[in-house]
Amino acid sequence: MTAADHDDQGAIEVAERILLLIDRGRFTSTYKYAVLMGLMDLCLERAARDGSAPQSVTTRQLAERIVELYWPHTAPFPAPRTADRTAAPPVLRQNSGGQAEILTLIRKFRTRHAPEAATAQAAGRKASRTAFERLVRNVEWKLVEMPLPKLQRLGDGDSMELLYRINWDDRVRRRDLAGEFDNQIRFVGRAGEHLVPWVRHPNDDIENLVTSDARCNNDKRDFLAAVDQIRRWTERNTRRASELRSVADQLGWRSDGDRSVAVARAVCLHLPPGSHLWLGPRSRFEPLDHGAVRAAFAVLAGQIIRQADRPPPKERPKERPRAGVAGESKVERALRSANRRASLPEELGGHDEDHRRNPDRCGVRSGLR
Repeated sequence: MTAADHDDQGAIEVAERILLLIDRGRFTSTYKYAVLMGLMDLCLERAARDGSAPQSVTTRQLAERIVELYWPHTAPFPAPRTADRTAAPPVLRQNSGGQAEILTLIRKFRTRHAPEAATAQAAGRKASRTAFERLVRNVEWKLVEMPLPKLQRLGDGDSMELLYRINWDDRVRRRDLAGEFDNQIRFVGRAGEHLVPWVRHPNDDIENLVTSDARCNNDKRDFLAAVDQIRRWTERNTRRASELRSVADQLGWRSDGDRSVAVARAVCLHLPPGSHLWLGPRSRFEPLDHGAVRAAFAVLAGQIIRQADRPPPKERPKERPRAGVAGESKVERALRSANRRASLPEELGGHDEDHRRNPDRCGVRSGLR
């Protein structure tokens, strides 16, 4: 698997998330499509020197991009000969009801400062910089108020951090922008690999995440993990639940152990006979054994592993802090730090130095997506 192939996998994952939003989200106006286009454009325009996407953009930057996208849509159409000459010329409608408010704001600015249909946005900005600045601020507020908190809401469910993370919801008020408002739109990267693959259920809760190297992640793809990996995952989530919640609190990450377990049980325990589970790199699989899978999940009920029966972990000498791995996320660094503190590092899906030298062991220790 080359670096280019790995980048392609990341691009495919982003495309799957966008398709999920379009397929399952509710769209009554073109706002959400415009926001998606604006975010993709900003990722290209603000890419780093090595071509990598930015970690975040601001609501101000997105507002300017949205004004640019909608600018030509607010040019009036020539009125037909049979039309009422006293009526205002028609403009494209961007809402299933009345005209979208952002379009109305841009149209009002153009009517006063750039009335000619062929006037470019740059010329309109130059015509009245003060009025254009006011327009961008108003558009920014409309984006903060409505499409950004609601774009990632699938149907009537809760919002899911599919593409980005923001530090406000649809209860925000305009007066909030006057203070120390966090206007960052932070893109969601590959914070960890999923036990239950994203394509089977979009769950980014920290309990569903484990660390993995790129080789195992690319090899596993959307397969379900083998029994031993499920057992280690359930042990980790049972014994290290407070540590995982602490990591999630520090990073502002989602945490819901009960939901992650319910989803994993529902998916794994209802696989049809004859299915196979991913065992490790080089596409190694094991045949499905429903009894073994059920026993692996029984750890959560204390039927196999009982914390009280275990001796206390031996104290370890303090280690000097080690540098992070290039390209890893904050969650991965936090999980690696927890791995070093735990008495059983592999139960947190860790990759120690011996593991990195022998990636074939990844299928046993973590290798989960």
